[in-house]
Amino acid sequence: MPLVKVNVWWNKTLYKDIELDLDSPVDHFRVQLFSLSSVLPEKQKIICKGRMLKDEEWDDFKSLLVPDCKLLMIGSATEFNAATTPAPSSPENVVFIEDLPADDQPGEDLPPGLMNIDNTCYLNSVVQVLFSMSELVEALMQFEGSAEDSDQQMALTSALRDAFRTMKSSKNSVHLYDLSRVLRRHFAQFNERRNNRYVHQSADEVWVQLTWCLKKLPKIVDSPDSGDNGLSQLLEGTLTSTIRCLEPIEEEPTFQKEPFFLLECNIEGKMNYLYQGLKLGLEQELTKNSPTLCRDANYSKVSRISKLPYYLVIHFLRFYWKQEVKGGAGKRTKILRPIEFPFDLDMYEFCTDELKEKVSAKREQVYAYEANNGSGDVEVTQAPLQNETCFYELSAVITHKGRESDSGHYVAWVREEGVDDWISYNDEKTSKVGQEDIRKLMGKGGSDWHLATLCLYRTKQYPLVKKKTQS
Repeated sequence: MPLVKVNVWWNKTLYKDIELDLDSPVDHFRVQLFSLSSVLPEKQKIICKGRMLKDEEWDDFKSLLVPDCKLLMIGSATEFNAATTPAPSSPENVVFIEDLPADDQPGEDLPPGLMNIDNTCYLNSVVQVLFSMSELVEALMQFEGSAEDSDQQMALTSALRDAFRTMKSSKNSVHLYDLSRVLRRHFAQFNERRNNRYVHQSADEVWVQLTWCLKKLPKIVDSPDSGDNGLSQLLEGTLTSTIRCLEPIEEEPTFQKEPFFLLECNIEGKMNYLYQGLKLGLEQELTKNSPTLCRDANYSKVSRISKLPYYLVIHFLRFYWKQEVKGGAGKRTKILRPIEFPFDLDMYEFCTDELKEKVSAKREQVYAYEANNGSGDVEVTQAPLQNETCFYELSAVITHKGRESDSGHYVAWVREEGVDDWISYNDEKTSKVGQEDIRKLMGKGGSDWHLATLCLYRTKQYPLVKKKTQS
């Protein structure tokens, strides 16, 4: 991509060496200037060599932007606090809070949202869910690297760290310009454009790419059994698979171990529950070459979990490729069938016999703990960043609203730590929601409502409840 450094004068201030990507839409340039000056994009008047920038003439205007050129920006900065809001000029203009629509009434102090810049709802939803993982945030704050690094993993990990730092310190909506720029520079599929605008992308795909880049993250805890890097300690599990030939021959089964960073929930037929989709994904039939028959044969592949991740990611396979009739171009189609997923998830059924035996003692402690409502003498302790019980609790959900994969809208829904309250992150808009709202994401809100495409489960913890003493 052609990059050029320009200088911008604004209000007696010179912003030097602003790095501008000439392949990016004009919106990105305006957001860059907004982040420096707090002049809203729609309020900016940008002049170069006597010519004022008009969005529809961006392609022609770019010819003026040569290295070290000077531009003039005119516009007033916007203050984002109530103190600068002018008071009403007369009693007739007064509107009482209780008379406002429900959506406009001020609520509790909520975390900041993320601006949607050129169809970035897919990226916003993923970043909000990753930001909810407190262990990941703490580890990233210690990470050293540059977003301009030529290495994909170093660059994306550094850009995500910078985004998290801004989110931690800001009380206003944050834009992810730098993160999206680095993502598009290193992964071509996110740089696709139509009519000079970036196209809608899949949150599931950006989740895979961002988490893959986190392999450069150093270990979070010093434990030989918890993974080689920060990503492994948080998201990696292990599957042990048994592959057997289904044809009537004497052929020994083969075994293989492979890491996983998410599990897929297949959606077929009359399926209604997450457990059914997981079982279908872990028990498959395949065709491969038989060394005994010297030809292709049918095999069964049954996979079971031999190591549980600390965070378990479930990907709902809601999109599939549908071929058009009469040889027309196909398209990705969305499966709208409701799938019920639990708030508390037990993965014991999908574990190997060896792992089941290993966790049995801890599970007995959990049963005793729950029988006393956490107020007894039974304490359930687990090694740092390890799941030793098979029990998880729902921590976050990413949803897609719409009927097509290349359009629609992504939203993140994140559970507040330690309570049953949830927060909806709909780009810039954040709001508190309850468990009933989360249940609607299973498909109970209708096929045109938000449907879960990804669930994040966290290892369940069992803190002791202090007993009340009688005086």
